[in-house]
Amino acid sequence: MVSVDTGLLSGTSRSKGWFHIQGSDYLERGGENLSLKGKLAQYLRSQGISDEEWHYAYLVTAAKFLGYSFNPVSFWYIYSASHQLVMMILEVNNTFGERRMYLLKGSSHDVDDLSDDTDTTGHAKQSTKFTDAWTKDFHVSPFNSRKGSYSLTAIDPFHMAQGVSHIDNNIVLRSSEQHPKLVARVFSDGPPLDPSTLSIWQALNFIRDWWWVGLVTFPRIVKEAYKLYFWRKLEVFFRPEVVPTGIGRDATAIERHLESFFRRYLRYLVSHTDQPIRVSYTPAPGLGETEEILSSSAKEDQSSNYLDINVTSPAFYSRFVHYYHTSEALDRESLFTDEKNKTAWISNPQALKLLPLNHPRYVEPLPFKLTQLGVTSGWQLLRKLRCPPAAPSYPDAVQGSSPAFAREDIRPKGFATCDEYVMRNCHDARVYRQCLLKLFLAQRFGLGFTEVIDLFDLIVRICLTVGVWNVLSSDLRALGAEDAGSAVPKILGLNAVHAWSLIKGAL
Repeated sequence: MVSVDTGLLSGTSRSKGWFHIQGSDYLERGGENLSLKGKLAQYLRSQGISDEEWHYAYLVTAAKFLGYSFNPVSFWYIYSASHQLVMMILEVNNTFGERRMYLLKGSSHDVDDLSDDTDTTGHAKQSTKFTDAWTKDFHVSPFNSRKGSYSLTAIDPFHMAQGVSHIDNNIVLRSSEQHPKLVARVFSDGPPLDPSTLSIWQALNFIRDWWWVGLVTFPRIVKEAYKLYFWRKLEVFFRPEVVPTGIGRDATAIERHLESFFRRYLRYLVSHTDQPIRVSYTPAPGLGETEEILSSSAKEDQSSNYLDINVTSPAFYSRFVHYYHTSEALDRESLFTDEKNKTAWISNPQALKLLPLNHPRYVEPLPFKLTQLGVTSGWQLLRKLRCPPAAPSYPDAVQGSSPAFAREDIRPKGFATCDEYVMRNCHDARVYRQCLLKLFLAQRFGLGFTEVIDLFDLIVRICLTVGVWNVLSSDLRALGAEDAGSAVPKILGLNAVHAWSLIKGAL
């Protein structure tokens, strides 16, 4: 009934229960080949916690039912070899697909009995409660800003004062003035159940009572948000981009492609500078490992300049390609924008001037070849469609709210510097070009949603298929045998949908 992806079995040996816990859904993005314990150990090491400082852990979460779940918060209880609750991790997810792990080491404990006696489970008697407080830096609700703090009071499930282990966690959200704003409690409402000991009838009753809970979590959130906004008239705070301590949403297919091109473009820039520079590039979470790129002169010069580029949101890649100039993209997405708008964080930005961000410029037009008519047309169409990215949620401080303020780029608009690199150095430039065309069309005509462009494409293909077939079938019924030859062009019209696909593929 309940299954856990431990990562110890091969893909063909794994069987999923009605309720399933997938290791890749927790902690850092990726790590599909790691068990839950492996991912936990990896995360703790990244936070400076050695393997000797903990022994085992328990995860309290909502399991997937038929492949779906939404976990606003999951709790990790981390114990020492002496069965002491030494740490907890609160893994918080918002409705935008972003995540933040808060590692808590406990600020104080309420001690009931610290004797050397053991309880019936063999665990040493210990503190009843685990408490901690920390600063909030993650956007969870549109009705609360990113300011404020949390406090947690959690009962150790293995401190069985009443003889039965139970869960009781109390979280308080406080404003920046330390006024309580929200109290949330997660607690057991009955004795624990062991799935391995349930009869078939008991298992069916459990599924009947709980199958719907995870499915309605998100609709419940939407319902309460509707009440707060329309009935209570609460102030709405737009979603800020995650800070480096958080984890951005999953990347789209387009953003995954563009990350590959950006990584190669960055390598190209570093390899074409004669200055000693070391660039550490960290892609958006789930898109690969951190890579250190050295210029040729930096390999011999240990005192070279160091530049750290940390992409915190996959939106960086889909926004980066909207800009004509690389320096402008980095300015708008990282250096000179409100902190809540940053999609990337750059340390030592002075080192950027060592890279040829806006040159060498290719000013000659693309050579025309009849065999590459579609390719040339695609690049020219991309050039015409390029437009600024969607406005950030928070206006720049320099702009303020003055309607008289206007910013206009008066530089000549040709191909973007990244375009020029791709068209002359990448064998898969077609993928890049098609990603950009979809992004630009979506920004201009689809409110920024590429799904609108996909829907339009589907409608066109359906209309071509159904429309041509209807016209052809009615004409064939009206024609005699001697006129059948005149129907040949219309029969060829059945391939209109293939012609549409051919045009899209050629651009």
